[in-house]
Amino acid sequence: MGRQTYARAESVKAARDAATTMLVGDVLDITAAVLAVLFVRRLTAMQHARAEQGHVVAAV
Repeated sequence: MGRQTYARAESVKAARDAATTMLVGDVLDITAAVLAVLFVRRLTAMQHARAEQGHVVAAV
C-alpha cells in the first residue's frame, strides 16, 4: 500500500506520508520477526527440557 501511494504521490507531503507509512510497516515487520524468533527459541527450549525428563507415562 505504501509503495503504491509513494509512486502516485504528486506532492512532497504525499511522498513523505507514503514514506512514513512504509517505514511504519517495515518496523512492524521487523518487530513481528523478532517476536517470532523469540517464540521459537522459547518453545524449542521447553521441548528440550521436556525431552530431557524422559518418557512420562500418564496415570489413567
